[in-house]
Amino acid sequence: MKTGTNLRRIITILTVLVLCITITDTTSFAKSKAKPTISDTKVNMNTNEEYCISLDQASSKITWKSSNRKLVKIENISGKYAQYVSLKTGNKTGSCTIKAKMNNKTYSCKITVKKGDIFKKYTGKKSKNVLEKVTQTKQSLMIRYKMCAASYNPKKGSLAAYGNAIQLEKYSNGQWHEVPMKLYIVFPCPMFTIPPQTSISKAIHLETYYDISKLTTGSYRLNVNVFYPDVTNPYVKFKLK
Repeated sequence: MKTGTNLRRIITILTVLVLCITITDTTSFAKSKAKPTISDTKVNMNTNEEYCISLDQASSKITWKSSNRKLVKIENISGKYAQYVSLKTGNKTGSCTIKAKMNNKTYSCKITVKKGDIFKKYTGKKSKNVLEKVTQTKQSLMIRYKMCAASYNPKKGSLAAYGNAIQLEKYSNGQWHEVPMKLYIVFPCPMFTIPPQTSISKAIHLETYYDISKLTTGSYRLNVNVFYPDVTNPYVKFKLK
């Protein structure tokens, strides 16, 4: 009987000790301050794109710097300690480093910029779409095209604009026929304006939306969902061999 009582007392004491240690460790952890960390150490961006990074757990004023401002610009800085920053790329591709300095310590994020949208000046008198490149493999079909907006005339309507939606069509038996998309494809609705006398080069990866193994040889056109005040042709045409 005494042995059982003593054993229960030992177990109770051990349990209390474990709880005390746990509470002490938890309290100690709560009192310790989290170390500042940069939200991203590596980021892949496309040309003419925006991205935001931050220095988390900041405790004093931060200064930000880009190693190549022609590649990646620091657009906006916000927060109590300037801990949030918005990055903007241009037409150039390559790599650079964004650095945040706080209390004589530097935190770095490497940015790699790949070719995405390309903005250029357009001096043509009429708006138009231009097919730039067709890149086809067994796994992918990339169409790069350029939307060119001429000078703006308020009498002819609003500014040129484009949306995210696309539609592929194939020419057969003297008519254009829609190519069925994969199931459950949903396009975002917003429209984006094209500044006057500006061209925007974009790339569409058709394997995202279509089963390209079923695209046989022939003539195709892609409705790139662009609207011009003076032109009603939203297509780019290409052939598959």
